[in-house]
Amino acid sequence: ERRIKEIENDKEFYLNITKKINGPILEIGVGTLRIALFLAKHGINIWGIDASSAMLRMAKKKLRMCPRIVKKRLKIIKADMLNFDLKRKFPLIIVPSRVFNHVSTFRGQKGVLLNFKKHLRNDGILILDLLPVNTYLKYPKTPKCVERFNHKNNNLIHCFARRTFLNRKRQTFGIELDFKKAINQK
Repeated sequence: ERRIKEIENDKEFYLNITKKINGPILEIGVGTLRIALFLAKHGINIWGIDASSAMLRMAKKKLRMCPRIVKKRLKIIKADMLNFDLKRKFPLIIVPSRVFNHVSTFRGQKGVLLNFKKHLRNDGILILDLLPVNTYLKYPKTPKCVERFNHKNNNLIHCFARRTFLNRKRQTFGIELDFKKAINQK
């Protein structure tokens, strides 16, 4: 439940920052528009990129149901964070939901950061939501319930996680997640 509250609170965090920014902002890893749509509904102009066609299809479905004024505030582009070129600079780039952690090599991370710099105004701000290095210790080798949350129709869901591999040198690890409906709910 704590993680779900953290996720919900990040929308307010980004909104409070974007209210102070003049000009459109850029979201890296826009996905299904969880944050971008929230910001657009609050009057923020936002560009978003994502490399996943599947995520962008879901985003476009959501967008179809929005009022025209909200749609006008959003510009969604299929692009990879390593090599996108939007031919403009932004006052704010946000990289929420630990998207940056998908880049697993130092060389790749350096390239992505240089690309962010290319798209950031000189007085601009970059916000990265990063996975703490020691997070992998939370996940055991055998499945353990790490989260519980209510899903549709108030079903209690348990999320079991286990670490599948760990490479301390590269600071990478794999996690297998298994979501199960709770039995004997009250």
